[in-house]
Amino acid sequence: MELESLVRNAYRTAISDKADQVEVFGINSRTMSVYVEDSAIKNMEQKVDRGIAVRVAKGRRIAQSSTSSDGVKDAEACARTACRLAELSPEDRNFRGFPAGGEAAFAPRVWDERIASLSPEDLAGLVKSVVDCSVEKGMIKVPKGMIRTATVDGRIVNSNGVDVSHANTMTYLHFTAMTVGERPGEGVESLYSSHLSDIDPFVIGKSLKAQAKASARAVPYKGKRTGETVLTPGNLSEMILSSVGFAIDGENVHRRRSSWAGKLGQQVASPLVTIFDDPGDERGMLSSGFDDEGVPTVKKMIVEEGVLKGYIYDSYSASLAGVEESGNGLRRNAEDAQGVYRRALGIQPINLVLAPGENSRESLVSSVEDGVLIERFAYPEVNPFTGGFGLEVRCGHLIRNGEMVQTFNRALLVGNMFEALMKVKAVANDMTVVRSSIMPTVSFDGIELVGSP
Repeated sequence: MELESLVRNAYRTAISDKADQVEVFGINSRTMSVYVEDSAIKNMEQKVDRGIAVRVAKGRRIAQSSTSSDGVKDAEACARTACRLAELSPEDRNFRGFPAGGEAAFAPRVWDERIASLSPEDLAGLVKSVVDCSVEKGMIKVPKGMIRTATVDGRIVNSNGVDVSHANTMTYLHFTAMTVGERPGEGVESLYSSHLSDIDPFVIGKSLKAQAKASARAVPYKGKRTGETVLTPGNLSEMILSSVGFAIDGENVHRRRSSWAGKLGQQVASPLVTIFDDPGDERGMLSSGFDDEGVPTVKKMIVEEGVLKGYIYDSYSASLAGVEESGNGLRRNAEDAQGVYRRALGIQPINLVLAPGENSRESLVSSVEDGVLIERFAYPEVNPFTGGFGLEVRCGHLIRNGEMVQTFNRALLVGNMFEALMKVKAVANDMTVVRSSIMPTVSFDGIELVGSP
């Protein structure tokens, strides 16, 4: 059965069950994945997933139910369950209603017909090309790897006039390379894109081999230093999303969990830092004219030349704050299209962009007199409440007079992300998509690196 029929039947069932307000979110996805182990294709899989989430309000009693759905009976049962749950739920005095409809400001092109028509054999051929470009016989192997593609069709209707559709394609790539020998070194590459053409096996393979060889030369870092630290987009994106992404969440601001609560108009970063959320950027994995409540999305300035300008909201948190919703209520994520309808609605940026500088990463590094470049952490995790971090460095480089003179590991980078943003020294122009962000390489001053005595 078509997704449209499932959504409409669930909607009618909830209305007939005396729901005062109804929202139905439906999604249909097709995912293909090819996995690599020990430099060979290990497994291929295809998944088709269709389901709905029904939110209803009876007065100020709100509830949600979700289900995978192959027919009308599933959709109707899901709607009736949501209605029963609403009757059993306590009243929410802050609830003002589901959002009203509106016109989209833009329609980003995030559909790739090549992905839509891709066969498992085609995808396996692309995976093999990446492996072939990454392997050096007797020197470098590929322990793990995968490419996942997906087509996603979404549908949202509610009783307040929302009636929108969305379609996009997704590509997610993750490969590791490892040197062979007594001192193994690891390289890691990830890629997020709506278009298959962004995968260049030669470029990916070249980077994996260079990283693995550099990592194999790494020596344990000795001592302690505080100074200039260069963070590449893959590391920085995760750190920014887990700190700034949390701080600008309208619900966290309302509940005073955000480090940036009450700081609108204040300096929260260096004047070199401008951050905005751009749902229309066609490089982004979640780009869309509507969020997952059917609210039109808009480009939003978050930090302008270091000054905090705004937060992001879904419809509920916007009503708490007494502001307009910003179109940031999402169920989708940038890595997997499966089971989206089961996810709770949350507030998150669609494309959190840190505006680029004028120069390349190479030019930025060449300007560093005495510092370090971090190529890879074990995991770039930041405490979202405080911004604090203590991150294990798996591969880093000492920089002297603009040259990388030594590769090191076994160190901790210790600092605070909110404090680091106040000490940005330079911003490069190598914009890279990582999940729901687009970030360049950035140099910070005053971050501590700690090694063994």
